[in-house]
Amino acid sequence: MIIDMQTRLDQVIGRTATTLEDAFGMRTVGDLLRHFPRRMAERGQLTDLASLRVDDDVTVLAEVKTSTLIRYANGQRVETVISDGKGRLTLVFFGKRNLWRTRDLVPGALGLFSGKVTEFRQARQLAHPDYMLLAGDGLESYEAELFANQLIPVYPTVKKLRTWIISRAVSHTLDMLDPLPDPLPIEVRARRGLLDYDSALRAMHRPDSHAAWSAAKKRFTWDEAMGVQLALAQRRGAAPATPPAPRHPPTRG
Repeated sequence: MIIDMQTRLDQVIGRTATTLEDAFGMRTVGDLLRHFPRRMAERGQLTDLASLRVDDDVTVLAEVKTSTLIRYANGQRVETVISDGKGRLTLVFFGKRNLWRTRDLVPGALGLFSGKVTEFRQARQLAHPDYMLLAGDGLESYEAELFANQLIPVYPTVKKLRTWIISRAVSHTLDMLDPLPDPLPIEVRARRGLLDYDSALRAMHRPDSHAAWSAAKKRFTWDEAMGVQLALAQRRGAAPATPPAPRHPPTRG
């Protein structure tokens, strides 16, 4: 089976396609692969936690500093503190069913944490955040390969559909995708210093450096600008010619 940008997404990633369609209206491989990361997080440069604002829905890359079980009269909770080396953020998990978090979120663990920023006693926190740890025996093979890279794609998300779910779908799709033709002539690409379409698409999701990601963005920015110009030209060409208004000789009084 040939996989290209028109291939139905459910034929490539199965049931996850339904979740992506519900959240973003994605139906084809092209819809998914044109959902570009909004930024690249670096393993060596953790997220600036001081920049987070209350009510933001965020995905942060941070390190676990402490994880504590707190018991009180009406129940218990797990409080985990994560840090970027400067600022700190508390993760809160309520109820007995979350006691295992203290064994999962151990000091030194690095992970992606997603949730809505709230404030309690003048301290910012994420209550019951989703997360995926980036080290440990529990990583699936795709995750081990993807997050071994220096740059980690962070995608536009919605609640219940976190960036790592999109990353997993994109990674699997790129592995199956056949090389894509480029409608742009090689002479034009060479003159403008542009990547070919297939290389640019893969580098948008799997760059090996910031320079590679910038080169990919340059190609798609150029394509977008060219598309606008072509659309305007077609609109002008389709507009009926308006004959000049007749000129009447001046009336003599």
